[in-house]
Amino acid sequence: MTISMKIIGANKTLAFLSKKRIRFNIAVNEGVKDAGKLLQSEIEASVEGKRVEPRSILSGDFWKSIELTTGRNVATISSDVKHALFLEEGTTKIPARHHFKNSLARQQRNITKIISDKIKKANRI
Repeated sequence: MTISMKIIGANKTLAFLSKKRIRFNIAVNEGVKDAGKLLQSEIEASVEGKRVEPRSILSGDFWKSIELTTGRNVATISSDVKHALFLEEGTTKIPARHHFKNSLARQQRNITKIISDKIKKANRI
């Protein structure tokens, strides 16, 4: 004895879910990019002395070097100047300023909200 059944609407459901997945991925990527921009500007403000950390501008090389790169679900804020690590972590002669670390801590909730809002908006479409 054999029983067969046909799921009506399965192809439509799969197509619907596929579109949802695509919108979700786009929303996450947009959210990560926007959150990265927020964090980059927060770090720049910190380096400029507009936050609690001591100002770290002499020539402006460090401030100008802070850049954002984004990829699939990742945002990286970095500096390629040699003294960036010394300013962030400190040395025996320079106290740590933690521009990157403190900026991330200050903006953690906003970063989460930006990404969450993008996802919620994509789900409403």
